[in-house]
Amino acid sequence: INAEYMGLERMDRLEGNKMINPVFFEEALQDLDNWIKSLGIEDKLCVITCGDWDLKTQIPKHSEILPSYLTRWVNIKKIFNQHYQPKKEIKGMTGMLNELNIPLRGIHHLGMDDVDNITAVAFQMLKDGAILNITGSLE
Repeated sequence: INAEYMGLERMDRLEGNKMINPVFFEEALQDLDNWIKSLGIEDKLCVITCGDWDLKTQIPKHSEILPSYLTRWVNIKKIFNQHYQPKKEIKGMTGMLNELNIPLRGIHHLGMDDVDNITAVAFQMLKDGAILNITGSLE
């Protein structure tokens, strides 16, 4: 998904080691939910992650009530390893990028740069016939 096309701007700008215009998690979650609902896709959306930790462990610590689209996800690492069956299990985003000969975009573990990289992996996997099924949930 092209962030500019969707009307988004990069929100993860850094100045030194400080975020510019940070917001509290609940405010960011409410803004996300309002935007998703304005698009009318809340029942059709599934998040793609690079691991289970964010949605399974970390995000539930910050909010008791989550929108349904944040209670189920696709762990792209699991699908990657099932689809390509590499000789050695791929454990992270840089490993998937290397395996697919896709250059790292931006800085690893920096918000929208990770989105760009996960999206690049997902698109290549879809081109290669992978099916991105739900791999995890809070339910």
